[in-house]
Amino acid sequence: MGQTLYECKSWVENFVLRHNLCPFAHQPHQDGRIRYHQSIAKNTTECLQELLDEINILEHDQAQTTLIVYAEHQDHFNQFLQLLDLMEELLAMEEWEGQYQLVGFHPQYQFSDSSHDDPANATNRSPHPMVHILRWADVQQAVDNHPDVHSIPKRNIKLLRSIADNIK
Repeated sequence: MGQTLYECKSWVENFVLRHNLCPFAHQPHQDGRIRYHQSIAKNTTECLQELLDEINILEHDQAQTTLIVYAEHQDHFNQFLQLLDLMEELLAMEEWEGQYQLVGFHPQYQFSDSSHDDPANATNRSPHPMVHILRWADVQQAVDNHPDVHSIPKRNIKLLRSIADNIK
């Protein structure tokens, strides 16, 4: 495993799972069903093709979910958001909307209603830009089985702000 993938896997294990930011990630991690793919794409067209390729792998593989990691490009957050929009459009064109969900992670991630230095942004701030591909059926099952899915973001915001306050 290359350094970039190692850093991202370590972030998932030592930050996301350790702080229970995504309570649904523990089981696929424990079962070894999270696929990490380091992008070799050099432009937007290649990024879109990689997305299609990774979805095809999910269609026929034991992996439950995939993280596409971008080490060489996608440094600018706004450009990354534009790529995510194009990926969402591609899902719709390929009639995979409702079958797969995409979540973006980026070192400069900022929620639209927050300031850049808000610790709550850390829920989506990863060591490298990443696109997380989830099967919608798995997401729906996790949501249906969680006692209060709407409390997760509020809990994460409170936790991350508390951690930041304790560091100061």
